[in-house]
Amino acid sequence: MICLAPAANGQSDKVLTLPQGNPSFVLNPGSTFSASGERKIETPRDVTAPAIRAISSDLDELLRIVKNYHVSGGNIGAQTLVSSAINTMLEQLDPHSNYYDPSAYRELIDDQQGRYSGVGTTISSYSQNGVLDTFVLGVSKNTPAERAGLRFGDRVVEVDGRAVSGIDSLEVRNRIRGPLGSTVRLTIEKADGSIVRNVQVRREQLSQKSVTNFLLFDGNVGYLALTEGFGYTTLAEFNSAFLSLKQKGMTSLVLDLRGNGGGLMDQAIRIAERFLPAGQTIVSQRGRHPAEDRVWKSTNAHPEKLPLVLLVDEGTASASEIIAGAIQDNDRATIVGERTYGKGLVQDIIPLEDGSMLTLTSERYYTPSGRSIQREYSDSGLYDYFRHTNKSDLIDRTAIAVRTRNGRVVYGGDGIQPEIVAKGFEITPNRSELTDRLFFYLRSDRAAMRGEDFLKRFCDQQPTAAKCIEDLAFLRSQLAQFESYRAINDESTPIMMLKADPQIESALKVLTENKP
Repeated sequence: MICLAPAANGQSDKVLTLPQGNPSFVLNPGSTFSASGERKIETPRDVTAPAIRAISSDLDELLRIVKNYHVSGGNIGAQTLVSSAINTMLEQLDPHSNYYDPSAYRELIDDQQGRYSGVGTTISSYSQNGVLDTFVLGVSKNTPAERAGLRFGDRVVEVDGRAVSGIDSLEVRNRIRGPLGSTVRLTIEKADGSIVRNVQVRREQLSQKSVTNFLLFDGNVGYLALTEGFGYTTLAEFNSAFLSLKQKGMTSLVLDLRGNGGGLMDQAIRIAERFLPAGQTIVSQRGRHPAEDRVWKSTNAHPEKLPLVLLVDEGTASASEIIAGAIQDNDRATIVGERTYGKGLVQDIIPLEDGSMLTLTSERYYTPSGRSIQREYSDSGLYDYFRHTNKSDLIDRTAIAVRTRNGRVVYGGDGIQPEIVAKGFEITPNRSELTDRLFFYLRSDRAAMRGEDFLKRFCDQQPTAAKCIEDLAFLRSQLAQFESYRAINDESTPIMMLKADPQIESALKVLTENKP
């Protein structure tokens, strides 16, 4: 099972390039697809039948007319139009059947394998005085970006001689990325205003880890962030981090799946199996052919028994929902956070002869209680579906009520509802503007320590100081995030950032209050 998840805020050169013109992948961080496996489809014997030839002829004629007569026809590539035509057709089937051109398919494979060709930066766009610019938030350790001297707060002025002011960070990232071994030439403005031109950075093959952070809180509560999807190395990364935490004395665990858009199904199943005893169902899969239906059960004779909390949100999708559904239906842990994405469709990956790929929905998967968590999509457009604007109370819809192993009632039809609802910070227009202002204030500040006094000084300089003070809790979390990006030689996010997160605070409260 393979899933894609665009970044929600800052764009990193590690983030997968999304197929152009496909609204399924640009509307929401939870816009994912799943795939049960790669299926080779033989060319149909009647490929030269009159009907097929007529369709090909019509498409060729349309492309010729557009090229010769449309006002922009000379600037539009045939591949762009063909991709758009195919995706428009697939969208009539369901939101998660898609077409990938050869370039997007190659990037997908790299993403599965946890690798990418880049320089190791995390960048984001911030606006000041109405001007949008892209800045370096952080660089990964031992990467070309670090060796080139890129640091927090650097403004990207030019990429290969082309100005990027006013361009979104996703497009800037696409320009920074490129073929393995090639060089990108940057012009950088440092925080002190000095300009550094012709910064030559050679692109290398870098790894994209699934486990982004793990550490031990006070009281021996472990924290493990599995937020970057499920690739071929995810299980090994998880096992290594889990063992390290146990060796340090971990007695309970918060497993963070927020923003995890899914990935390889077998990796998710193996991680769920780590906590479920032999014989308990993890997930089942059903399609149009009963002979292809499958059920996965745990075979673990010695599962982990430590207290466990799963942290989820609206970006928790597909394969990560398999873990959440298996854990919830088997009453193995408490789930904290917000309702998950609601992605229960499974697609076959169909490689095509020209190096492109189709993903076609072939099955649904079901949690151990037999519920499908797939949200309804036939009663709304793609925009509403991917924006989650078509939700209604589950009781008033056709959701199915089922019972967990211990008899608790849970519902299908709209993701997985946590036992304890904990909201993250809502990003209002005012908070978004405050974040921009905080970034620029932090960029220009030279103080070594930044805490409550720093934030109060910041608020004193804002047009609406009182309103800023009211948002101190939010600003505290944003400051902690910025500071974590600055810590180039610290691979783990500072504990202060995690403690400023209201959802993590709720998860820790569950474990400390229920401590035997």
